[in-house]
Amino acid sequence: MTDHITAPTLEPARAVVVVMGHPEVRLGVAELLVGAGFDVIVTAATARKGLPLIVELAPDVVVIDDHLPDGRGVDLCRQLAAQAPTVPVIIYATILTAHDRDQAQEAGAAAIIAKSLNGYDLLRAIAEHTRAGPRPAGRAWSASQRT
Repeated sequence: MTDHITAPTLEPARAVVVVMGHPEVRLGVAELLVGAGFDVIVTAATARKGLPLIVELAPDVVVIDDHLPDGRGVDLCRQLAAQAPTVPVIIYATILTAHDRDQAQEAGAAAIIAKSLNGYDLLRAIAEHTRAGPRPAGRAWSASQRT
């Protein structure tokens, strides 16, 4: 039996912002999301670059790495809770402890998900924390959108 995500019937989510420090991980997550029908509208490598983009674009959901070159994902989540409180934030963590979960919840994260090779838990969390899950067909994502 294969697990799959069924998108709700409401207006689909169209905009996801990915903030990941490592270029290959950032690209891999973006490709995973586009392949699942989400629109990755922009990616960023640091909290400093990601914060103003997220505030300006107000995406349907944000996926943030737990460790960024210029800080922790939970700290960016706190800033977003203050500056873009309606945008759900999912923290994508390398190592996940009870302490990490508590910090993420206190920072206002919609979810904290352990990184995995297949990305299923990330896709499920995004679908659960957006108004409608993926669009029927994601738009093309290009390397020019990476920062």
